[in-house]
Amino acid sequence: MSLLIPVLLIIAIAVFGAVVLGNISARDVTDSAGQGDSVQALYSAESGIARALKQFSTGTAACGAGLSAANIAVGPGTTFTTSAGLTTDFTAVAGTLPNSQCRVQVVGGVTGTANQRKLQAILDRNLLAGTNPGVNYPTGAGLAATSWTATASNGTTWGAFDYTGGPEPVAAAPTSCSRALYAVKADNGAANFGSSLGTATVTPNFTVTGGQTITVRFNYRAVLLSISGSAACDIQDGFVPNPGSANDVQIFFAVLDSGGTYSCSGGSGNCAPIVPFAFNIAAAGNTVVASVTTVNSCRPSTVQFPARYANCSSFYQAGTPTNKGQSTITVQGAGPRTIPTFYAGVYLQASGTAREVWVDNIELIANSGLGVARTAEWRDCAISACP
Repeated sequence: MSLLIPVLLIIAIAVFGAVVLGNISARDVTDSAGQGDSVQALYSAESGIARALKQFSTGTAACGAGLSAANIAVGPGTTFTTSAGLTTDFTAVAGTLPNSQCRVQVVGGVTGTANQRKLQAILDRNLLAGTNPGVNYPTGAGLAATSWTATASNGTTWGAFDYTGGPEPVAAAPTSCSRALYAVKADNGAANFGSSLGTATVTPNFTVTGGQTITVRFNYRAVLLSISGSAACDIQDGFVPNPGSANDVQIFFAVLDSGGTYSCSGGSGNCAPIVPFAFNIAAAGNTVVASVTTVNSCRPSTVQFPARYANCSSFYQAGTPTNKGQSTITVQGAGPRTIPTFYAGVYLQASGTAREVWVDNIELIANSGLGVARTAEWRDCAISACP
């Protein structure tokens, strides 16, 4: 009898342990199945992002209801649903995305379970997305500091760039003194003009089809200089797109394909003629009581007169039109064309008052056919809050 009680106790403990182990094993199986379903749901949501990216890149669906899709089957028992695209970023502030971008939400799920994964992504079909559309010095890996170059003739450190650019001017004023393409006709001399040509090595190359139309959208700012400056400060790279035009300001764009054929805004047959985005500055820009002179090292007026432009956030928006400028390029040749080089240029007519022009935030959008799109930013809504 003295041995029976310990034996029964040992048996009871063993039975209890077996039950606990059994429950743990069953829970492990359930947890593993749930984890597997969660992974399947994640992969399904990623498939939905890839589908929306393809649609957006080729122009078959604009940002909006065209990207929505309900219960699209990925594989046995897995589906995804895509909500209509939005033009707001992760701050959900209206109008914060340019035309080349779109925010989509995709929910992936496994049939017969409660497992779902929600992802949001900002899609970008700007063909220059990998080539610094803001023309700034790059901060990330994979972009050389020479991704944008420009010619200048005045020998100054300012050259054909000015650090009064900024992000897309939307709900709030831009913040940083980022770089913008810059041209100046510093004096009132009738024979003197101003011009600047920026060149970007496209990384990675994109491919479009001959005959396809590409839309170019860009921010620009133009001001008259009410005091004539120094002719020595004129930026003149020698490129005159349309010397017969009477417009004060001409902004033009071009691409060069790997076969050596140029396609330009409004032009045909190796850019003859170029039809630039053009306007008379008196009707489109501000007049500033300023000049650009050798005394001030030929600095742009925004830097030369800080009393007028108090900080970087005001540099960019002063005289900036609410809407972006827009031009088009018809790709020359036939069949697929690989594009390794892009050009953006400004020409200031050789007559009239001194003036300055800035160009920034360039979007190059393939309207149809072969296209390119990238995921500019994305988040897993289970980890980061999604608007």
